[in-house]
Amino acid sequence: SFCPVLIFTMALLALFILPDLQAQDYTKYQNFKEMTNSIKSLVNSNKNIAKVESIGKTLEGRDIWLVTIANSKGVPVKERPGLLIGANFEGDHLVGSQLAVATMDYLLKNYNSNEEVKKSIDEHVYYIFPRINPDAAEMMFASVKTGKKTNTKEYDGDNDGRMDED
Repeated sequence: SFCPVLIFTMALLALFILPDLQAQDYTKYQNFKEMTNSIKSLVNSNKNIAKVESIGKTLEGRDIWLVTIANSKGVPVKERPGLLIGANFEGDHLVGSQLAVATMDYLLKNYNSNEEVKKSIDEHVYYIFPRINPDAAEMMFASVKTGKKTNTKEYDGDNDGRMDED
């Protein structure tokens, strides 16, 4: 159910960005708390070109994070070409979150040492949603995994007036 462009983009990220990463431990999936700590650590180390903000709360009270990466000098950020990276729309797609965090890591850690990365951040804007569905993703860290891809909102899948009974 994923868009071929998204799959292609993630494959490129895995081929070109992940091999260059050294500091972060990407050998395991991060739960919400670990991912939040990684994001805030990356942004706090690069406040001149990155910011993190919560765009809302889930039904279970978790923040939905948006990381914006751009050099605010030069052309106004809102007028620049941008790239939107959204990950973990379905709860069991944890690899998307890890790739999104790895992309942030690569861009932020290479801004001062890689001329192509610097030029890209100076002239463009990156909007990264590392985990759109944190409640469902957190279910993947439970001792019993239900295989449910959606969040905890009740749903009448067959329009019979009864919720979540199917």
